[in-house]
Amino acid sequence: MQIGDDSEEGRSGEPTLADDDASRTYPKPKRQRKSSAYEDHLAELREMAQEDPRMIAMIVRSWMNKP
Repeated sequence: MQIGDDSEEGRSGEPTLADDDASRTYPKPKRQRKSSAYEDHLAELREMAQEDPRMIAMIVRSWMNKP
């Protein structure tokens, strides 16, 4: 049997190449999890900045004063 063959063999219920690809599950890329963790941390930092902007200013100043 060939891909794209519409003969009775392809319709007999046997998995074809296209059916096999559709049923496969692939693991999600790890990059998406890292991005999600990054976004979570960023959201936490934004919340901290809203609650205590002086703390964030002190942190930024300390970074700028380091040689």
